[in-house]
Amino acid sequence: MKNIISFFRDKHHILFKILLFVLSTGLIVFIFPREGKFKYEFSKGKPWPHEDLIAPFDYPIYKSEDQLSKERQTVIKQTSIYFFKNATVKGESIQSFEADFEASWSGFVAERSGINLGLGRIKARLLEQGKQILERVFDVGVIELHNSIENKPRTFEVSILINNEAKDYRLNQLYTIQEAFVYAKEQLKALNDEEQRFLLNLIEEHIKQNISYDKSTNDLTLEQELKKISPTSGLVQRGERVIATGDILNNQKFQLVESLRLESGNQIGSSSKSYLILLGQIVLVSLMILSL
Repeated sequence: MKNIISFFRDKHHILFKILLFVLSTGLIVFIFPREGKFKYEFSKGKPWPHEDLIAPFDYPIYKSEDQLSKERQTVIKQTSIYFFKNATVKGESIQSFEADFEASWSGFVAERSGINLGLGRIKARLLEQGKQILERVFDVGVIELHNSIENKPRTFEVSILINNEAKDYRLNQLYTIQEAFVYAKEQLKALNDEEQRFLLNLIEEHIKQNISYDKSTNDLTLEQELKKISPTSGLVQRGERVIATGDILNNQKFQLVESLRLESGNQIGSSSKSYLILLGQIVLVSLMILSL
């Protein structure tokens, strides 16, 4: 322990210089820029003020953010909208309709005017007719009025997943709840007013949406389609002239120069080159401090 204390006491001035050297080098290197700077200044719509720019290496032509945004919007508009058909709604609704029909029948009979003859046959006929209407409605499908199809024309197509298999349907091939009710009312026109009112009220209560918006499938499909958008639209080869002195930087030429600027930053910023730049900065600063 005494030897260690003696060492620090005798060598403290040397250790202090070493510590100061390390801290100074680290501080100066820390504030040095890590990335190379593109040596040309340029602005869209203005002439190129520098010498002819020749591509120093092969590089991709990056699309502008405006172009990428338009492509994304096109993909969003063109990507299919997915719904799924719930197979359990039909059975549950018809079963519930039958139970409510039975519960309501005695009240209907009590309110009927005139002599109630053949009630058994009337009951069976109305029950069967109601079930057939509901079966037809659910077989066609009652679609959810999701905002993804709001204001769409009736000829607009959606993809419906039935047992994990997608099939395209036009909106006019499906019912909304309102349209299903209109269909049911049309089918009951031959009944007398009392029978029609009784059965239509029961049917209306049991018309439910059995085609619903499939958020998970839509999100996944859209994500996959958006990933297919390429961020580049071509290639400039090494030795090609990118732009000549005095050329106006229109959208196309601006993107050529901007792509070179971006790719230059990418290449300079690669991990291996970053380490070399950092090492060079450390050596340079060390030599400058030692020369003082």
